[in-house]
Amino acid sequence: MMTKAIERKIPPIGSQAANDDPIVHLKLFDPCGRWTYYATEYDPEERKLYGYCISALGPDCDEWGYTSLEEIEGVRNAYGLGIERDLWFRPCPVSELMEKVA
Repeated sequence: MMTKAIERKIPPIGSQAANDDPIVHLKLFDPCGRWTYYATEYDPEERKLYGYCISALGPDCDEWGYTSLEEIEGVRNAYGLGIERDLWFRPCPVSELMEKVA
């Protein structure tokens, strides 16, 4: 999920805190559901991501927060499929992303 190329480019956690329009570097998603995670920052030592989560529970539960990459890699949905990385996703500002997902 986290390639060396992405790891080299994604900024450390907290580094975009002052940025009103941080760059999203990674998109992970459930191929059979609504759950999607847009990562803006990463801590390689803890394998922890920070970003925006589109919740499987619905729009009222969408939020910014931290998640464990290790935990995401262990997820299996009802069909036995795991979370996938969007191979075609290109880094973009959050504002541009929100226009697409809204």
